[in-house]
Order: sequence, then structure tokens, then C-alpha cells
Amino acid sequence: MFERHKTLRYPANTRQPLWRYFPYERLLDLLQSEELFFTHLPAFSDGLEGSLTHRTREHLARWFKAQNHSNEGSAWEEVKKYEENQAEFFASCWHMNESESYLMWKAYAERGIAVRTTFERVQASFDGFAGAITGGTVDYVDFMRERTPVGNVFNLVMTKDIPYFDEREFRLLLWKIDPRNVDLARLTKGIRVPVNVQMLIERVFINPLRDSVPGELMEQLDRHKIVIDKSSLKYRQEPGTAPV
Repeated sequence: MFERHKTLRYPANTRQPLWRYFPYERLLDLLQSEELFFTHLPAFSDGLEGSLTHRTREHLARWFKAQNHSNEGSAWEEVKKYEENQAEFFASCWHMNESESYLMWKAYAERGIAVRTTFERVQASFDGFAGAITGGTVDYVDFMRERTPVGNVFNLVMTKDIPYFDEREFRLLLWKIDPRNVDLARLTKGIRVPVNVQMLIERVFINPLRDSVPGELMEQLDRHKIVIDKSSLKYRQEPGTAPV
């Protein structure tokens, strides 16, 4: 089930729209398996994912050095161990926005499909899951200039560098060392979590570069009785070309 934590931030409106931009095959897998894939945090492409900001690392190193009466090298080893806590987290990333996003189409699903849901639907979609899911809105800070709180492991995995601000991410988290999650099968790059697909997906939006949905995917959308809409974006077609 989904659980809130007092240290995490949440949308003020429970009906806040959340979006996920999928390649077709990823959405097809979700519909067929009825499992949402949570990616292992160290597998994300952002090299600063799960790490402390520059000033926070320096602050923590000084604290470890004073607290343990250790030398500089030992203090920095402790900082490294602290950051290794990210290895116990798996995440599913969603985009908070009232409407669809051109940037998200281009970055994550140029010829794919968009899924829209809401914060309340996401929470309810895990009611049948015996494990524990949490999540919240990601904080964006300048990793070179700002210092962030330490002492709570969620701060480590819910803070991203400021260049990613346009992602406006709502992040679902699975903490593997939670006793309710320890028996979940771990794949090479993540973990599959059972989810109520009809509750999770409010509707899907066809890519603006396409006129239709591939047949196999259409069958699964029909099976789950999921509403299909066209994208509101309009692209000019190059002369002599037609939508896929």
C-alpha cells in the first residue's frame, strides 16, 4: 500500500494530475503484467542522483571528523557510506502538470504514448499491494551552492540538481530494506510491483506524431477499459510525409 511520511512533500490537491511518458513497449508491458517497474536509483542517468550537494558533503565530512575524532580520509569514507544508502531505493518517476508537456514528449516518448493519472489515483492503485510504497515531490537545488538537510535518508533520494527542474517530478519510492519489501524479487535494474492498472491510469494520450495506437496495445487498453485521447499538440508535417 501507499504510505505518507511526514518528511516528504505532497501535492496540495489530491487531484493533481501526474503524467508518465512511455515508449509503446513499456506501456504494453505494464498493461499485460499489471506490474509497475521501479528502477534502481543507481541505474538513473543523472550522475548526481542519490548524492549530497557539494556543501552538504563538506559539512557532513567535518561533522564525522569531529564526532569520531577521525582523520580527513576516514571522515570522507563515512560520507561515501552515507551516500550508499541510495542503493536501497527504487523509484518510478512521474511529471506534475495540469496539461501535457512538449518537453516530456521529446525527452521520454517522442513516438510513444502519455499516461495521465492523479495523486489520489496513484495512492489507491497500491491498495492491493502487501508491500510498502511511498513517495513525494522532488526538491530541486543547486548542487554546487546549496546545503540540504541530512539525518533522514529520504532527503538523499528526493533532491535533484537544478537543471532537472523542468521535470517537475513526483517520485514513487520503494525502500528495499523495509521488512514488507525484503522478499520482492530484484531484477537487474529494478523491481516489479503489482498495481491496479485501471485505478492507476485515468487515460492515455496518443502521440502527436501518430494517428492511431498499435493493435496489440489497443487490445490491452480495451481490456482494461482505459480512455484514449488525442494529444492537444499540433505538429506541421514535412511535405510528402504522413503521420505514422
